[in-house]
Amino acid sequence: MLLESHLRLMVELNRQAGKQGAVVDERFNGGGTNTDYILDYLRRTLMNFRTTRDGEDMTTPVSLIAGPKAMIINEYAGSGGDAMPWHFRQAQIGQLVGKRTWGGLVGFYGPGESLMDGGTVTAPSRGFWTPTTNGRWRTKVSRQKLKWSWIPKPCAKATIRNSKKPSSCC
Repeated sequence: MLLESHLRLMVELNRQAGKQGAVVDERFNGGGTNTDYILDYLRRTLMNFRTTRDGEDMTTPVSLIAGPKAMIINEYAGSGGDAMPWHFRQAQIGQLVGKRTWGGLVGFYGPGESLMDGGTVTAPSRGFWTPTTNGRWRTKVSRQKLKWSWIPKPCAKATIRNSKKPSSCC
């Protein structure tokens, strides 16, 4: 994700504060950076209420989505687009919905090699592993056996209501 995309996402998440839940659309995320701060935002829990003299209730944290959360994913997400759903699931923030991501969380440093047609070739220079894998590389991060609640059509619009199947626009 580019900085512009990160900023736009954070603005959109803050606009959702106080809503009953959230659906994060992770489809087509080509990655680029780690998104741990987004997951930290989604993971927030209600700490307390404060009431003004006028009787208006406010929450701590101020910007909070306290309800259920789901993340829509597809096979066109990769790299950091693989990491975000994996962390979302590991942190038990909510349910993953859709098709499995590409599953190859690798990264590279440097500009790569330029090709005569204007393209670029890069080679992976880092991989993904977790403390629970005892130092072994963890590849195909989203290819674990997952229970999917439904698989959306390409133009699906997801809604969450009492854990029922979301409606589709197609």
